[in-house]
Amino acid sequence: MTMKHLQKYVAILDRMDGVPTPELITKIWLDARADLEERKRFFDWYDGTADPINDTPRDPDIIDNRIDIAFPARIVNTKVGYLFGNPLRVNLEGDEYRDDDKDVVKLVRSENDMSDLDQETGRYAAAAGYCGRLFDLAQEDGRLMSQVERFRATLIEPWLCAFLTTGEIYNPQYAFRIWDDDRGSGNVVKVMRFYTPRETYTFELLAGQGTWVRVGEPDINVFGGVPLIGYPANRQLRPDYWHGREKIKAYEKRVSMFDSELEGEREGYTVFQDVEVSDEERKKARKLGGIAIKSSSQREAKVFRLEKQLHPDAHIAHLQQLTQDINQDCAHVDWTDERFGSNLSGVAIRYKILPLENKCIVHQQKHEAADRQMYWLLFNWYRTLTGR
Repeated sequence: MTMKHLQKYVAILDRMDGVPTPELITKIWLDARADLEERKRFFDWYDGTADPINDTPRDPDIIDNRIDIAFPARIVNTKVGYLFGNPLRVNLEGDEYRDDDKDVVKLVRSENDMSDLDQETGRYAAAAGYCGRLFDLAQEDGRLMSQVERFRATLIEPWLCAFLTTGEIYNPQYAFRIWDDDRGSGNVVKVMRFYTPRETYTFELLAGQGTWVRVGEPDINVFGGVPLIGYPANRQLRPDYWHGREKIKAYEKRVSMFDSELEGEREGYTVFQDVEVSDEERKKARKLGGIAIKSSSQREAKVFRLEKQLHPDAHIAHLQQLTQDINQDCAHVDWTDERFGSNLSGVAIRYKILPLENKCIVHQQKHEAADRQMYWLLFNWYRTLTGR
């Protein structure tokens, strides 16, 4: 889940003085593509738009309901609300910071709605392992705007960005982001912006082509570093529900199978004993779950149900055990615990949410480290601009 498979390109780019070639970009893209696609699947699972149960029934006549149990959403949203529900505060410490520096931070946070951006960044990071932020300057649009007001921080979805680094992704040596550019008539071109500490290069991948092509001249980076940085949820870049993912699949599969059996006719059969039916009617009955029996002795004709025993108690016990394991594996709080409604002391409640707090501490430290890199880029640009 880490980006160690891209580390080898750092030394190659360093030997090339940080200037990527189309051939190298093509290799980097091929190595990064599978990981980016997996990030998209992780977020889609959290978002409720993906089906983690991959196996399908062999018989098309069998009812196959798919019940989505929003465990990933519960796990992610609980942590994000707990961690980012109150806006993060920024303190500038040290004699080198003046009052106007603090005004710069306040203005940047206000212009970029930083509290909301922090929460969304944390949500994407918790759901997919990491998230990206791109720093840029807004274009002049005729409005009266100071240079500081032009500073923009934009969220980049994790499946649209990757980082090449021998350290942490919040301080990368190189990075890139991609997107699809629809140019009409079904012509969709994939575009990549590749960031180095000094310049930004643009590449395009045409439909049906296997090699990226460089477009135009590079742009100068005004921040003195790579303007695209990563906000990880943890060092392994794993989503919050990673350790419980297989049990979540088992839970959803169990619920889906039980629901299908309740709805369908395969949990029981209609038995026609000594009843004369035509071949056509027999075929219809068999398709709907009917069987015909002829007795060896003369008996009265009967039609009755032969039903399958579903054992709901065992089913419920299995789900309860899976729920407990998922909560423990994912450091999630079981809010259905009736003891939360009792007169628990503050110490007892703190103990019950301790795994969640520990997970939040790890995420908070990573987020703050990325924020420090963001403010370093901001002040590096601002002090160069003001000549300080």
